[in-house]
Amino acid sequence: MGNKPDSSDVARSALPWGKTLQARRLAAELTTKELAKRAGCDPAFVVWLEMLPVRPASGLADRVEAVLDLHLDPPPETPPGPGPEGLISRRAFTGSLSAMIYYAASRGDIAGAALRPRLGREMIDDLDAARLALVARERAFGPAELIASAAGYLSLIRRLLREGAHGSMSRELLRTGAQWADFAGWLHQSAGAPAVAASYEDLAVTWARVGGNAQLEAYFLGRRSQIAVDADDRPFALSLARTTIEDGLPPTMKAFLLQQRAHAYSGMGVRKIGLRLLDEADELVDGPRAQDHSGERNLIKADYVTHAYLALQRGKVLTDTGRPQAAIEVLEAGMRKWPRDFYHEGSLVSARLAVAHAAAGDMEESARAALRAVRIAKETGAGRAMGEMAPIIPVLRAHRRKSRTIDEFFRSLNNVPPTI
Repeated sequence: MGNKPDSSDVARSALPWGKTLQARRLAAELTTKELAKRAGCDPAFVVWLEMLPVRPASGLADRVEAVLDLHLDPPPETPPGPGPEGLISRRAFTGSLSAMIYYAASRGDIAGAALRPRLGREMIDDLDAARLALVARERAFGPAELIASAAGYLSLIRRLLREGAHGSMSRELLRTGAQWADFAGWLHQSAGAPAVAASYEDLAVTWARVGGNAQLEAYFLGRRSQIAVDADDRPFALSLARTTIEDGLPPTMKAFLLQQRAHAYSGMGVRKIGLRLLDEADELVDGPRAQDHSGERNLIKADYVTHAYLALQRGKVLTDTGRPQAAIEVLEAGMRKWPRDFYHEGSLVSARLAVAHAAAGDMEESARAALRAVRIAKETGAGRAMGEMAPIIPVLRAHRRKSRTIDEFFRSLNNVPPTI
């Protein structure tokens, strides 16, 4: 059947078990949702299975294999040893347990509840490992497939909090819950649903505050400010960004908070302060990375705040304050340095380039950049870029039929999936 591998080809491959499962699913032309529906499980469970190095001892795994007509070796009696630097296998192994916990808890399955151990250090580790693995997946592939998974984990965390976690475990559960709420907020923001994103980010702020984690609270207030900027509520964004603490924060987190203030000021027409704050942020990124001696585990360090990221912010500030040509130069330079790990964010860079070109009067280049943004948004479900381009749609429409590129852009909009 063409170049598609059959089940025996896949079974004989040297791939890890999860990658083999994924290859067979792709060969069968099934999405994770379609496979999950046929196997009678949640799509999140299929996603986790595809991350595992070895087959877990699970009846659900049996059913997934049966759907794909895939017969591999049974799981080993003991878990695999640590991978390079002791990280990869640990994440995959704990991820499989987390998937089963989520599946049982989200369904209220009494029999499956046996899969859920008593709240303790092991479960906190599982929840952290699950989130970090999904963060890595989202960076490459976008938010579309992960929103339901994040909601499932948050449902489990709410249940555990209701059941009465105490002492240090309560604080740890609130900490990991706040990080999960922030992740869910980011997924919705990236997908183009800022109102839902804001509600999740408010939850993250609340849980961090109740748990006594001032550093995470500061970061989540910055994230809430970012969502307010997306909604064009600049005074509220500024008030949020200015209430955050800065003492003891890692340099990249300080830089993140500074660029949020820059957006808020520039949106209110105060360009000089906005650009000065971005200069300060760039200097922090150049400086030595602060070591975290706070004792907090998995503290968000905003390590995505790089010069390329700040170029994306500077470009928007320059466009907002009437300097589109300078914005184009900054955004194009930033795009050349954009990390491949953040592929779906390329839609946002292209969207901001499209807005800058339109402000500079170059409708052809604006449409070309807008086409790139739409293409990536379709692939990844990154609807945030579509929201950023909304103001230039009427401008480009006025030039329709004067350019093939502009016509092609409007044709591409007909097939853009709706945002959440």
